[in-house]
Amino acid sequence: MALEKCSECGKEISSLAAACPSCGAPRTPAVTKRPRSRWVWWLIAIIGVAVVIELIGSAENGTDTAAKRPPLDYSRPIFTDDYALMCPIGAFYDLRADHGPAAIADLFMSVFGREEKEKRLGCQELRGGLRVYARRMKAPYDPYVQVSFTPDSLATVFTVEAYLKNGVSEVVGTQQGAASSAMPDHIGQCVDTTIKSIGTRLDGVPGSGSSVSFSNGGFQVSYQRVSAVEKSKAGDKVNVCLVSIPKNCPAGDSRGREYKATNLRSAESWTLPNSEHTCGGA
Repeated sequence: MALEKCSECGKEISSLAAACPSCGAPRTPAVTKRPRSRWVWWLIAIIGVAVVIELIGSAENGTDTAAKRPPLDYSRPIFTDDYALMCPIGAFYDLRADHGPAAIADLFMSVFGREEKEKRLGCQELRGGLRVYARRMKAPYDPYVQVSFTPDSLATVFTVEAYLKNGVSEVVGTQQGAASSAMPDHIGQCVDTTIKSIGTRLDGVPGSGSSVSFSNGGFQVSYQRVSAVEKSKAGDKVNVCLVSIPKNCPAGDSRGREYKATNLRSAESWTLPNSEHTCGGA
């Protein structure tokens, strides 16, 4: 038997008593704190070590990159590094939760959950050795570099200097040759091709919309009549850039991709999808 103090009058009572004999207040059992099990402490320690390792690794990577590679020279040819993370410029102005500048900074600075972050922000990883045209962005976005894939096209994606390098890649010629004969497959990537034919959305039905076919196999269609398309002619040179890809598409279903096409003869542009239906639709 042990003695403890009454919670009401403060006098000592037996630990076996149901109530205080002095004031009649019911005895409040003493709460015994159970020590944390050993596995809980091990879990806390592992998490702590992982956080420290990431912080040290990030710092070392930044130091190594700065020490081993000279600053990017924007007056010389620029290529993507072994792989390059590219994000749409519009991500800076997205006001949704877990978007915007803070989310972008977290993506480029931390490796934890990177795949999910890339998907949420609409970013993509490009293969190395691609010829790009880069320019440092202005404040407050000056840590980033805006990128286009042809000299005359507008920049629609951005990255950081760590994913770019000066020099000449041995595979650039092959990759650029493939790009010139097919539609672009990365957001912000552009190709030059020619118009094969101009038509209506429904073959032979005036007023049903506009359609345009390209000599590289590309196609665009609209339910509305598009003046810039109707003014174009077969044989006109065009620059075509991929501007958006629908999410959660079944494998092999590329419908619903939107391309911006610029007629180099008329200098007029239009942005249209490559199908009447998006991926996974009818």
